[in-house]
Amino acid sequence: MRKKQRAISPAIFSCFVALVVSHATCAEISPSVAVPPYHDKYSKLVNQLEAGQTNINYSEFRESFLESEQFKAASRQKPDLNTLRKEMHDLMQKSKSAEIIGVTKKMLSIDYTDMEAHKILHQTYKILGDMPNSKKYHDIEFGNKEGKRKNLPSGLACHPNQRGILPSADAWG
Repeated sequence: MRKKQRAISPAIFSCFVALVVSHATCAEISPSVAVPPYHDKYSKLVNQLEAGQTNINYSEFRESFLESEQFKAASRQKPDLNTLRKEMHDLMQKSKSAEIIGVTKKMLSIDYTDMEAHKILHQTYKILGDMPNSKKYHDIEFGNKEGKRKNLPSGLACHPNQRGILPSADAWG
């Protein structure tokens, strides 16, 4: 009886280790966007979009960013955003999908209207075969069909500066 217990214990331990490792890997692939803590319209819309509810008025969303405390915070974090953007491009050249997702979500935590971050998330999730997340970030970038049927300004990409905000982050100086 004692020998059977020892034979089972390593098997159970191996399963436990595999579970922990796979959970850590999933956590790396699925970091979350930090929703701004300001409880304003912008923060509520970011939360809604991250939950996959992409049927919003994107013009109102862009305007809410300009009026939010997060806009001020993002302007102070421009150097961080530039560093993250460079890191994202470096990771793209190395095809490091999990790390790309982490960096782009950090970018969106600073400025959720960042078009390039949404585009790269859409493409990276598509490469990984995660179609629900690919669709979510595609819909945010270009707007979803429901919003277009209701003649709502759709998607962040509909803005002429293609960054989804006015003024562009480059104008924050």
